[in-house]
Amino acid sequence: MTPTIPQIIAAVADHFEVTAARIKGPCRKSISTRPRFAVCALAKKSGWSQSQIGERLGGRDHTSIMHAQRRADEIRGKDYDFEVIMKTLEESIISPDANRDEKRRNTFHSDCIAAIRKIAAGHAHPRGLAEIVINKFEGIAT
Repeated sequence: MTPTIPQIIAAVADHFEVTAARIKGPCRKSISTRPRFAVCALAKKSGWSQSQIGERLGGRDHTSIMHAQRRADEIRGKDYDFEVIMKTLEESIISPDANRDEKRRNTFHSDCIAAIRKIAAGHAHPRGLAEIVINKFEGIAT
């Protein structure tokens, strides 16, 4: 599900510990611009147009949003902390479903390895392993 621009603003404001009003406001200090740049980059990655982003960020022109997106990319390349923040926000805002699926796959692999170790140690029957693996595959497919 694509996050809305207000959802992105709220998440970024929470992460940077600023208000949504500060992100949308006219201030040009880095305490306001970095979160604003992050919102622009995340909204773009979520598929929103520059005009839509600009509307939600205090009526900014689409060229201001283009500039903010470029600045976010520049800062990511130079500032490791900003890069980590952006990756964290991307994972939590844009692709939470992908993260959930990855966790399910990792759990499945761990469960299979545990079952194989039980058989190798002589504590489980191979038929039991087959049933466990089939059940896990059916759970991941849904």
